[in-house]
Order: sequence, then structure tokens, then C-alpha cells
Amino acid sequence: MKLQTSFLALLGIVVSKSFSGAMPTDNEGELQVLERRDAAAPQACGDVTKLVPFFRLWNGAVKNDYYTTSIQEKQAALAAGYSDEGVAGWIWPNTTQPELQTIPFYHVVNDQVHNDFYTIATSERDNALNNLGYRNLGIAGYVYPDGACGGLPLFRLWSNAAQNDFYTMSAGERNNVIASDSDRYILENTAAFLFRF
Repeated sequence: MKLQTSFLALLGIVVSKSFSGAMPTDNEGELQVLERRDAAAPQACGDVTKLVPFFRLWNGAVKNDYYTTSIQEKQAALAAGYSDEGVAGWIWPNTTQPELQTIPFYHVVNDQVHNDFYTIATSERDNALNNLGYRNLGIAGYVYPDGACGGLPLFRLWSNAAQNDFYTMSAGERNNVIASDSDRYILENTAAFLFRF
């Protein structure tokens, strides 16, 4: 009976972690992030039941990664020659009021070099708009600026050769792209903090 009770308690922990978005990954320190998520006061952070997928698409002909929460935009990108690379992470949509502790994830695009750029920094957005030939596409969605509410890092990489920004939550994918991609990507920073399930 004691063994059965211990097993049920462990199963309860695993199930509760699964429903809170806790999946084992290759990110170092994720356990600590999940513990902070569980410890954070529910009223102080965004409502995770309102998260939507942030789709990742790739067009090898123009070497552009494109991300969107819109199924219609995803379908249009697929029709234009992009391939579906799944879900980059989960964010709050731009169609609702911002959740607690979230900030806008700005989206700008440079049509000449076919690069979509996403940032939480208004200074980066404004520099791209005013000095680098980008045009404003508004807010892609809402994200956390740090890991205090349990979000995980979305890494931003840049290739000068491809003129492309690439975003991933996977430390393994980040390291592989930096080490082996022929377009010589470098890590720029953590673009935002998202969820993944």
C-alpha cells in the first residue's frame, strides 16, 4: 500500500508537470525554470490556457525563416513555397489584450533580402525600420521578457551570408546550426521567453 501511494504521488507530480507545459528538453536549467513557474503566483503571470502555437516555416529558395500565430498566414506561406517546420514555441496571440508580465514581440520584414525579424526591443525594431530597410508588420504576439514566469529562452541567430534571422528554443539545434550550417550563423541573443509543450 505504501508503494502504491508513493507511485500515485509521483504520477500526480508527472501529470501536473505535463499539464503545466513541463516537458524534458535539452535546455540546461529548465528544471529550475519549471520550479519558478510553479512557485510564481498565478495572478502575477499570464494565463497559459490562452497560448497559441508560434509556427515556424522555411523557404530555402530565399533563405528565410518565417514565424506566425496565424493559420491563414501559415497556409499562405506554404502556398508561396515555404515548408512547415512545426511549432517554434507558444505565445499569446496579438488578437487579445496582453497578459500580465508580457510585452509585445514586434515583427518587421525586409523584402529586399527576404528576412523576417522579431524582437521585444523597440530600439531594435526602430533601428530596423529607420536604418535597415525594414517595414513594420506590427506585433506577432505577446511574450515574456525573462524567465520569471516560467518562459524558456528563444534563441536568435543571425547569418550575414544568408541575411537571415533564425529562432529556436532548442539548445541542441542552436549549437548544431552554429557549428555546421554552411551559412555561418552566430548567436545574437535571447530574443524572448516562450513556452513549449
